[in-house]
Amino acid sequence: MKFLFIVQGEGRGHLTQALALQEILNAAGHKLVGVMTGQSPQRTIPDYFIKKINTTLVYYDSPNYIRDSQNRSIKAFVSLLSTCWQIGRYIKSVRCMQKTVQRTRPDIIINFFEPLAGFYSLLYRPQSPVICVGHQYLFLHPGFRFPPGRAINKWAAKMVTRITAIGAERLLALSFYPLSGGRHKKIVVMPPLLRDYILKLSVRNYSHYLFYILNDGYSRDIISLHQKNPDLKSICFWDRSKVPERLEALENVIFYQLNGDRFLEAMATSKAVITTGGFETACEALCLKKPIVVIPVSKHYDQIINAYDLNDNAKLGRAANRFDRESIDDALSRNISYEAYLRWVQTAKRRFLHEIQHVLTSGANVR
Repeated sequence: MKFLFIVQGEGRGHLTQALALQEILNAAGHKLVGVMTGQSPQRTIPDYFIKKINTTLVYYDSPNYIRDSQNRSIKAFVSLLSTCWQIGRYIKSVRCMQKTVQRTRPDIIINFFEPLAGFYSLLYRPQSPVICVGHQYLFLHPGFRFPPGRAINKWAAKMVTRITAIGAERLLALSFYPLSGGRHKKIVVMPPLLRDYILKLSVRNYSHYLFYILNDGYSRDIISLHQKNPDLKSICFWDRSKVPERLEALENVIFYQLNGDRFLEAMATSKAVITTGGFETACEALCLKKPIVVIPVSKHYDQIINAYDLNDNAKLGRAANRFDRESIDDALSRNISYEAYLRWVQTAKRRFLHEIQHVLTSGANVR
């Protein structure tokens, strides 16, 4: 079977999930005929993804969050206005999707949480069935528990998720844990999508800590933390343009540009992982049985949900509001069992192939 991926380019999670699903499909004898990747002035597509995806890449302009002047928190309302202002660019992106589908003629389209793919399905009604993959589809499952309060944020998160899912035959909701009544209408609760590489890493506990920050404005917090705690020795990964590949900010903290394999190797040999609230990084850390502290990007509700889900629902990590020593020490002191999580992860290949095959054989592509 032939597959086309449409991947949101925000952060590293959706990109990494696309690499992991490519491995599963290739091993099963399927073919990836193309990958469409969203880009914006706020983000660059990491080199590790470009090198490893191993198929034709098509770039299109995609909406992204506008960040504050310090490159820390997001400005949701301004981001919405910017998207509306640039609607002409995004119409061109939707047309680009149609041309790519016509050229590659996939048997199935996989959407990794790209909102424009939802509008594409609405406008063009592709003959190829669409499957959506992402942690956010868990938000639409009635059994998922949200953080208390923030009703407007919760409504907005669900609305965006529904937009990405327009026209989809199946929503594969990635989760830290199985959810009671895991199948609800089109939603199927699924294990995290992790590359084989991480499952084969040699895990060791060295003295360094691993930091990963979505927005590089948080580098000031990390530098301050290490100035106050000279015994901390850390490696930090970020996405900052116009700086060297390796930047030694202090004697005890080094910043690296985001690199897939180097990142995972540093994680495998770390004492603990401290990260902003992306789902994928937390899943990788848990797979390596690393204590984890999650600090959501300010005003980024998806990340606030992830931190709550990890800390309160799954009870597999520590949520915090800032980069501080107390949170790290608390994460190290927790006695967490990872065995149930690892058993869940090991079912991913079978479950994903089953759901994809079910869509292909159920006649869902008949409109």
